[in-house]
Amino acid sequence: MNSRIKSLSNAKRNIAIDYCFMLMTVIYAGSASQFTASLNTWEYPLGLFIPVAFSIWLMYDRKLSFSYMFVFLLIGFLAYFIVVTFKFHEVHPRFFGMYIVNFFLAYVVVNAFKQRFLIMYANIVYYLCIICLVFWVIQVVAPGILTSILKPLSVSGPNENHINIVLYTIESDVILENFAIPRNSGFAWEPGAFASFINLAIFSLLITSKFKIFRTNKFWVLSVALLTTMSTTGYSLYLILLTFYAYNQKSKYFVTLVPVILMLTMYISSLPFMTEKLKEVSSFNTEELIYNSITWGFDYRPQRFESIQIDFIDFVNHPIVGYGGHSEAKWTEQLGAKISTVSGFGNLLAIFGMVGLLFFSYSLVKTSIDYKLAFGYKGWFFQTLLIIMISISYALIFTPLLMCFWLMRSKYLPKFDLLKFKAYSYLIALQK
Repeated sequence: MNSRIKSLSNAKRNIAIDYCFMLMTVIYAGSASQFTASLNTWEYPLGLFIPVAFSIWLMYDRKLSFSYMFVFLLIGFLAYFIVVTFKFHEVHPRFFGMYIVNFFLAYVVVNAFKQRFLIMYANIVYYLCIICLVFWVIQVVAPGILTSILKPLSVSGPNENHINIVLYTIESDVILENFAIPRNSGFAWEPGAFASFINLAIFSLLITSKFKIFRTNKFWVLSVALLTTMSTTGYSLYLILLTFYAYNQKSKYFVTLVPVILMLTMYISSLPFMTEKLKEVSSFNTEELIYNSITWGFDYRPQRFESIQIDFIDFVNHPIVGYGGHSEAKWTEQLGAKISTVSGFGNLLAIFGMVGLLFFSYSLVKTSIDYKLAFGYKGWFFQTLLIIMISISYALIFTPLLMCFWLMRSKYLPKFDLLKFKAYSYLIALQK
């Protein structure tokens, strides 16, 4: 009897630790404050120390070890770093350390939790969406009151237009012209990124529930939260996931669902904020942007497609290995302009060149196929398309969370067993 009580106590402890670690991973992926963004900027040493120390401790607690494949990954990145260092005759240790840390955190998530990380991730985003929806409703009804209450609690820094209390973000400049209500940024730095995390949670829910989602509260809460983001990327990803769902149904249901998805696609494409985004694609002027930055000293963060255009020139200038951590080699910086591109795919091309593109493409396709085999669904290419679309819009490729979906292959993910999942869910319920 005592051994059973001790076993349940240990299980309860491990579940609590697992969820704390996964929550930290999600919040850091949101990068809504300068503190959590320090995982990449290293601006606040404590913000970097917490996830690294937690990961090292979890490895020790769960008696994890590094696989040969992970060691080869680190050796490969070290070789790349050495090549880039010789090319530019300058060492950038922070660039090397930043990616090593991100690789390490992603490895710990997948190796410690295996297929459970998808279940845990979907659960955490579900509860965060509930919290965010409550705050968002208050913001819609009484924006001034909510702002005055949360502003003293903000951990986001001195920016007056950005208030973050870890679990929720208020962006005063993300209200669309044709809408009187604010867009929901959730726990992320902006609505589109929040929408991307929600779609990853829906994907996780789909494959771990064997596509039995419409009778679950999680799917509907995630969908409503996604609706409040009013994000073109988010809505586009959602349509892909609905198609993914239809693709995994029986033929007769698939034929019925396709027209519904097509009509929904046409409706969403006609929404005002969707057409506004399409207009932005044809309206940007990169030369004017650079001129204003050089002349007036403005800092710019161009939209995703303009960012790709700017990054592509850096890719052409450094086609094989990119410019690595040597940002002074960027063509815009050499002109004296202060421009920060936002596209993850564009950054991949510019920073890592053809080497990075091939590595990313191979890893993404291989991981997508591995996930298909592990979870037993049809259409590995849906995961590939999902990650590519997120990467085009946002610089999330090398966040530990996203790397769990494209880099950390499912040799760490045993074939998914629904019975084991139900047993795990029962164990969680038993602790409540």
